[in-house]
Amino acid sequence: MELFFIRVVSLFAVGIIYMLFDIFNNRDIPSSAVYFLLAYSLVLTILYFNLSIILISVLVAVAVIAFGYIIYRVGLIGFGDITELATLSLIFPFFNKSLLYAITQLNVPFVISLILNAGFAAIILIPIFYLAKYKIKFKKSILKSVTDKTALKAAIIAAMYSVFLIFLALSFGVFYPGIAVITIFAAFSILMLLFERAITDSMVEYVGIKKFEEDELIAMNMLSQQEIARLRKRLKHFGRLITPALIKEMKQKHFNEKLPVYKAPIPFAAMIFVGLVATILFGNILFLVIPGL
Repeated sequence: MELFFIRVVSLFAVGIIYMLFDIFNNRDIPSSAVYFLLAYSLVLTILYFNLSIILISVLVAVAVIAFGYIIYRVGLIGFGDITELATLSLIFPFFNKSLLYAITQLNVPFVISLILNAGFAAIILIPIFYLAKYKIKFKKSILKSVTDKTALKAAIIAAMYSVFLIFLALSFGVFYPGIAVITIFAAFSILMLLFERAITDSMVEYVGIKKFEEDELIAMNMLSQQEIARLRKRLKHFGRLITPALIKEMKQKHFNEKLPVYKAPIPFAAMIFVGLVATILFGNILFLVIPGL
């Protein structure tokens, strides 16, 4: 029981440490802290004193880093976020009974539930964060960013979610936790579609190479296909992710154009932390959607 308590406290400690570095240290966590936390979490895995659990725990963590690295190279997530997920996975490879909502987790690896819950948190936090940033940055109503196209897309998605909710109610009965989760997910998804222009404008800045930073993302959706083809022809390292090789090549070729770059993104470690709390308290969000899943 004491070791279980230590593991839970360790989860929160790791989540808070990564979140603080993400927010206050420009998304950069020192390598020494990364290695220490990984080593500490590995010790907690070994303390299971069960070879099968230890092997599974290590394999899951390795899989997280391997698949995460691919996603990182695509530019969808920071590598620090990947090491955080691997660290949390080693602390608790499985978490089969949430603390507040007594639904079995069917031996689903803890990190999978965490990723799903963090994604749900992102759906909520991203529009709130960027719409507030838009209001501060441009000092005008977000309603002015709504177009007929975005309004139509939002209406279609709202109708689809309504049909889905009716289907679930008719098939499985009225299950209030599931209805609440889907309604929240639908509301913020619609919000993101409705105000997608305002969200994009608040995320992107046109900057030159002097303001490029490693691991930032180029907003490829703000460039035409012709522009992308031209840039790839000129810069062999050009891609969505800004890498040291790309910055070096730009300097060598005296590249002085301004490109749309996602600046000061919402700290993903904050979403991981929210997902972490939700996973510990309520478990995998999918098990809240359909009873008996």
